[in-house]
Amino acid sequence: MTRAITKFFRLGADQRRLLLQAVPELARSRRALSRRPVRELIAGVEEHSGEVVKQVLDSSEAELAGQIGWAVRAAAAYTPWNNSCLVQVIAAQNMMRSRGVGGAIYLGAARGEGEEFAAHAWLKHGDVFVTGEAGHEEYQVLTTFSW
Repeated sequence: MTRAITKFFRLGADQRRLLLQAVPELARSRRALSRRPVRELIAGVEEHSGEVVKQVLDSSEAELAGQIGWAVRAAAAYTPWNNSCLVQVIAAQNMMRSRGVGGAIYLGAARGEGEEFAAHAWLKHGDVFVTGEAGHEEYQVLTTFSW
């Protein structure tokens, strides 16, 4: 724990702020997912039937989206509760939206071991992965939501 605290104070002020925002955002997202349907949580987004890659015109937005993704993933690793891929996507989406940064949520499915159904969610800003990159290629995109 001492090592984590030392690492935290070595971060820049912007990174610390994002990390400190990510923790309660993950908690809110996890709680909201247990109480409301996903469609309500991502209200106000446009649904697509497949892959959506919007052109990123502002490199500072792409950088900010990447930093938000880092903060959400880092916070998820240190919280005492389970942060599924969907929880991380919704937390990152909320952080991006509050800063006026657009993105696309991908929901995918695959057959797991023993023919079980497996699902995964990931978030991208243009072609930059924000959260959920690991293993995404194993999933068939079912639907995409963008804002």
